[in-house]
Amino acid sequence: MRRAGRNIRALAWDYRWQGAGSWALAAGCVGATVGLPILLKFSLAVPLYLLGLGVGLVLFFRGSMLFRQAARADQGAKGEEAIAKILRQLPSGWKTEFNRRVHGVGDVDVILTSPTGKTWTIDIKSQRGTIIDKQGKLYKVLGRNTYALKKDFIAAAKRQALLVRSMDNLRYVTPVICFSSAKVQIGSSIEGVYVISRSELFDFFGV
Repeated sequence: MRRAGRNIRALAWDYRWQGAGSWALAAGCVGATVGLPILLKFSLAVPLYLLGLGVGLVLFFRGSMLFRQAARADQGAKGEEAIAKILRQLPSGWKTEFNRRVHGVGDVDVILTSPTGKTWTIDIKSQRGTIIDKQGKLYKVLGRNTYALKKDFIAAAKRQALLVRSMDNLRYVTPVICFSSAKVQIGSSIEGVYVISRSELFDFFGV
């Protein structure tokens, strides 16, 4: 059985290795540009000197970006693990499947099946702040600022549910988006997609 958060933690480690590699190359590039002429007592042409420093700087910023991506991946993994902990409290008869690979959407975070055979897909998101909707689109409120979410989470959740329904030959699969860290202020489903917070998860399934 796949463990919640496992795939995204592996991705975080991959980002870290790539980031460390970029930083090592940056150090080597700058060291060669600055140190070798001093060590070997020759002068480097200004264009080559600037090129070496420029490449080193680009590699340094690439490594920094990869480490930031690793931190975000870790945050997502913690969210998945927190949701899994709640789902493990459901009564016997409930079945959970984590991180199923589905062609066209990547991983489906959770596929949940009730004892009566109802099925849900749960797309876990780790954004912070407060989630609201405006005309069917999700927005994030942080302080006094409101930001439109970059990706269309509603469309993605619907696609996940449809693909799982087709793969498993089910009559219907209900898509759910669960925010592991954010508050959610949405009164009803959006285009058939339920958007809830982690604190609402257990009660949402009526147990």
